[in-house]
Amino acid sequence: MVEHVNEENFEEEILYSDIPVVVDFWATWCAPCLAFAPTFKKLSKKYEGRIKFLKCDVGKNKALADLLGVKAIPTLLFFCDGEVRERATGKYDTESLEEKLKNLMKKCQE
Repeated sequence: MVEHVNEENFEEEILYSDIPVVVDFWATWCAPCLAFAPTFKKLSKKYEGRIKFLKCDVGKNKALADLLGVKAIPTLLFFCDGEVRERATGKYDTESLEEKLKNLMKKCQE
């Protein structure tokens, strides 16, 4: 299940998560973001309980996007133990994103 993260729940959802987290920074007016959304949702179901999937609308959370250095969308940030371990910008196909998710889980176990 994909939930939304904002400046108010960022700490709770990401910094204190006991599993890896991937955040999709997007906007309602961004066509590549909207095209990517079904892939993100599909993978959230596949990895449910192993990776937390969050979305952050940059139009409503500009300060949070700025804080995390998000300059273009869609951007994915991959977190372990509250720290950004990897970032990816642009639209990803299912296979490419799944490879990144598997790598994230490995990194978080180290």
